[in-house]
Amino acid sequence: MLRRLARRSASLALCVFAASAGLAQAQDAGGLREGVLESVLEGGDGGDGGDGLRVPARLTVGLGDQFLGQLAPPDSPLSSTLLFVSNRSVVTELYAQDLEQGRERRLFDEGADVTWPRLSPDGRWLLYISFRREAGGQLCVREMPRENGQDDEVGNRRCLGAEVLALQAEWKDNTQIVLLHRTTIQDDLQLSLVTVVPPKEGGEGAAFQLHPLPSRNLSSPAVSPDGRWLVYVPVQRSAKPVGPGFAARASARLEALRLDQPGATPVPLPLDLPGQSGQPAFSRDGRWLYVTQFFTDSNADGVIDADDRGVLFRLPFDSGRDDAVERAVAASPDQLSSQAWNCQYPAPAATVLVATCERHGALDVYQLPLDGQVPTAWDLPRLRAELRMVDRKEDELLLYRQRTQRETQPGPRRLLLMRMARLHLGLEDFDAAAHYARRMRAVDDPATAGLEAPLLALIEHRQGLKLAEQGRTLVAAARMTQAEQRVALDIAAAPSPSSGALRRIVRSELAQAAGDYPQARQELEAATAILRGAVSDTIPRALLEIWYERADALYRLLGERDALVEAGRWLSHHPALSDEDRFDYARAGVRALYRGRPQAEADAVLAGALAQTNVSANVSAKASGQAKAERQPPSSAAQAAPQLDSTWIFALELGRHILALREERVPRAQREALLAFYRQQDGLPNASWVALRRRALVQDAVERAAELGADSVIELLAPVYLDDTPAGTQEHRQAERLYSRALMGRAYRRLANQRHDEARADFDSVTRRTGSLEAAVESISLRLRANVDSEVIEQEVTTTAPGMAEPLRRFVKAYVLTRQLGRIRDGQEHEKAAAAAWAELRAAWPVLKDRPEAHALQGAIKHEDFLRNREAASAERANRSYRVALDLERDNLRHRAMLLGALGLLHTQAGNYAIALGYLDQRDQLPYTDDAAGLAVSLARARALLHTGRDADAAQAADEALAMVDAASRTSTSPASPASRLAERYGALVQDRAALYNLSAGRFDRSLALYDRLLAPSDARAETSAPSLPTRNALVQRLARSAAALGAQQPVRALVDLTRLERELAHPATPAVLPAPGSRATPTQALRAQRIVASGLQAQAHARLGHFEEAALALEERRGLFVAQFSETDRDEDLRALMLTELQLAENAVDRSDAPKVARWLGQALRRADALARRAGVPLDVGQLNTLWFAAQWQEGLAGQAGRADSVPATARPSLPFDLPARLEQARRGLAERADRDAVWRVWQAWFEVYLALGDNDLRVTGPR
Repeated sequence: MLRRLARRSASLALCVFAASAGLAQAQDAGGLREGVLESVLEGGDGGDGGDGLRVPARLTVGLGDQFLGQLAPPDSPLSSTLLFVSNRSVVTELYAQDLEQGRERRLFDEGADVTWPRLSPDGRWLLYISFRREAGGQLCVREMPRENGQDDEVGNRRCLGAEVLALQAEWKDNTQIVLLHRTTIQDDLQLSLVTVVPPKEGGEGAAFQLHPLPSRNLSSPAVSPDGRWLVYVPVQRSAKPVGPGFAARASARLEALRLDQPGATPVPLPLDLPGQSGQPAFSRDGRWLYVTQFFTDSNADGVIDADDRGVLFRLPFDSGRDDAVERAVAASPDQLSSQAWNCQYPAPAATVLVATCERHGALDVYQLPLDGQVPTAWDLPRLRAELRMVDRKEDELLLYRQRTQRETQPGPRRLLLMRMARLHLGLEDFDAAAHYARRMRAVDDPATAGLEAPLLALIEHRQGLKLAEQGRTLVAAARMTQAEQRVALDIAAAPSPSSGALRRIVRSELAQAAGDYPQARQELEAATAILRGAVSDTIPRALLEIWYERADALYRLLGERDALVEAGRWLSHHPALSDEDRFDYARAGVRALYRGRPQAEADAVLAGALAQTNVSANVSAKASGQAKAERQPPSSAAQAAPQLDSTWIFALELGRHILALREERVPRAQREALLAFYRQQDGLPNASWVALRRRALVQDAVERAAELGADSVIELLAPVYLDDTPAGTQEHRQAERLYSRALMGRAYRRLANQRHDEARADFDSVTRRTGSLEAAVESISLRLRANVDSEVIEQEVTTTAPGMAEPLRRFVKAYVLTRQLGRIRDGQEHEKAAAAAWAELRAAWPVLKDRPEAHALQGAIKHEDFLRNREAASAERANRSYRVALDLERDNLRHRAMLLGALGLLHTQAGNYAIALGYLDQRDQLPYTDDAAGLAVSLARARALLHTGRDADAAQAADEALAMVDAASRTSTSPASPASRLAERYGALVQDRAALYNLSAGRFDRSLALYDRLLAPSDARAETSAPSLPTRNALVQRLARSAAALGAQQPVRALVDLTRLERELAHPATPAVLPAPGSRATPTQALRAQRIVASGLQAQAHARLGHFEEAALALEERRGLFVAQFSETDRDEDLRALMLTELQLAENAVDRSDAPKVARWLGQALRRADALARRAGVPLDVGQLNTLWFAAQWQEGLAGQAGRADSVPATARPSLPFDLPARLEQARRGLAERADRDAVWRVWQAWFEVYLALGDNDLRVTGPR
């Protein structure tokens, strides 16, 4: 059940970036901004972009899981709002998302878990199950907010009494609710009708009236829009002491109950589907019933239930008819989603179907058209064409299911059911396979009579083998008896030759499983004899496929190559097969002929077979001609041999051409020979044969070239194949994919070799012929690098692909505008440009909404907005767009890498470093093709590591980035080379980051060396020229170098830098250059921040040299700066910093033996700590404890000197401005009374007890007088 509706906890939500204080705040985070956004927008796969199977569109994006989505009614004020449940904040809460704007907000704060949201038909009321006051669940209702309302506009909650434990609920109409509940966990489930009484004017909330309905154990109630029907999942009691097993939300059948007829009895509603049914939901118009079907044991727990993967179906259910159930039972449900998508909890809206789907271990809300992934307009020819294009078994099953429903002829329908059984058997969905095998019995076809019995025996055999691997066995009720198996496989009882052949084939597999290989061969040969002797028209294609699969498995195991080759050749002649199937079997037989042989031997074998076949074909042709001359009717074999042998001859010739491709760099002669062989097929009189041979040649050649990396072969065939396929056909769509893949690969290789003009020509060609957005992006980027005007770009980057000219034009304009956003400094101009780009993209959205590039561009626009305005809304929308683009992406690593890098950079800039690190680690596992993009990701990853407490890892990552820049600098061949530009543009930034992160990691020597490299030009200018205003970066780096020198035990050098820094800070123009770009700090505040850090470093340096007087002056300066800062900000952190500075002054006074100053600063520090405790509303603050500890140690030290000759008498010692013993006792008691007995607090308590015991008299003497 979608992992029990996502029990795993969620992380923090996206938050606004807040820069760190101190040295990290001084670093410029935008140094790679332009390169980052270029990497966000460049690269990627165009996706499908065709007219094939629809793909569920993702609606929600966020941490944790989002599930139980529901769209508001179209006529309600919130018509474009999606409601869903999310556990992103650990507890499950209700969220609302504006589908137009993409923003999400928590609908209300319940203060506890909530689930099962359901909107009333008019959209006014929201019901949900709350766990705030009752762990068993309470039914609650709130009035929905107005459009664009805020949290406080949601109506007050009103809940049903706690004695009614609510489980699930559905609206019957605008004021009545059908509630599933129970009184205790031991009780049966009960069904009641709850009437919601709206509040009177000035009332606090709605009231409830409860009316019991007929009691029964059920789950997932669904009420038809007219309120006449209730459809539910019947639930059996799993154990009497604990009540019904509520977790079992699927059953072999549904039940329906009339609500408008008192005393009505439930009517069974079995569906013609395998597995278990659950989660029924009515369409808004009451004409369809949507369900989730579970027909495979996906979690391998031995049972099929609601914990397995779900598939969405719908069946006609006209709720206005009295015979709605009978008509629904007689109908065949439409499959809406593929098994590849684990989708559950359908929630039909007016125009779309909303569902919860699991992808990559996370739950999110998706939407589909109401008729699912396969349009209802597709007819049988279109379905057959799509089946030739499909590449996933799950999608093939979906298409065959649709084809089976549309087929009306009994013979083809029976064979389609057999195909469905075999496909499910291949996926090890044994129950589903058996279901379709049993359904064959209901379709009468004499030519294929008796196929279902041996097929069921085969399914049971393979299921038994699978269970044996898991240490389990079939239950007796589901297992054939030996007598039943003998009947099912009895050759004498076979009602048709097809049935007899299939029984022999199954017996062969059973014999092989038992280790009796001679018997397995004997049974297979007997099946072959039956098939060869039967009339070809009576042998179904599916049976020939099963026979070949058995022959391939057995003959390969026995090493009998000739028998396998002959099997392929025989099927290549079989008239019961289609031309395409015969071509496939001919190629399979030829592959068996040369597979595993050395190249030379394989070519010789193929040449011999080709010569022998040509001789046989000539003999047959002569016999046919002689019969014609004698006016005798030729035999069927002689008549068909020339035509059918041509398939085998073509396969042999094709095999020789494919074998000739032996290396990555294919010689031109071989490429020309392959192209000539392709052109040679044009002379055939049969146009369909020409198309089939071209397709077979291209498929085999491309597959072989891909294995070798021989891209030149693909580039040779792809344009020719695209030209030869008719436009608008599915084959043309396949040719477009091949063409795009071939030329895009060549274009990227040329781009990597700096052959920009040739690369641009390839990108232009792909864009023009296919409308690929990926190619368009790269083409635009190359023109922008060449400083081509934007209007020229819009005119040159065009397409002739049907339906893509206008969308591409708008996409190009939006892309060009977005690339310019990073260079616009004026805020209003930036806002206008971003709005224009957004408008262009949205105008083409109906066509581009399923393209990952369009979502990535949308994210880049909002990403730029966030970098400009720092608003969380922009970051949220950019994150959503990137995540949707990532979800749309399938297998293009370039696109996936781009999106992961974009998400990592976005979250780094937003301050979500832990989240960013997850994306950046994934990105770092993929290769880099753009050095600037790789460098940006590396630095972002280092920054995320720093802010997640992994300082050493951050320093290492920054050093690796620096090594990348240094390597680029060493390998650059000219100042204009990309490597040279990279080193020149980003070298200083990367050195700065590496120096800072090594400083943070405590690698002071390394940090000092890097800062020396950075400041070498500045130091040289200072020695040779007059003093000038330094840059902000130089000031910050000099400050950081002094810290590194101090850490490297070089206080004298640190003081040299600090002295120079003080002179530079005193320059009248310095405050103006200090604020960081984008910072809100004033010049005065920025200058004060620099001096606070500098004075602290000066104090430390002087203290290490023993210059305590100078250290005291630096600390007093630091204290004065903090006093001024606190007077402006009134922040707790500034007050705490002030307290710590006064403690440092007290420590300095101890070093100088200035007891009065010690007492003074301790008194000041304790007053600050007391103020912090009052401001925080806590009895004890850490600052108080530290100050008291310091004072007790100091007083005890004075007492320890009493016996010395030079000691000061107790009465002459300086007094503290507070009663130390009383404060120590007060703190000790406060620590003892703390509820949390943390070890840190116990340390203070223990020391205070020691000081109170040892120094009671002395402490009292030195107390205030």
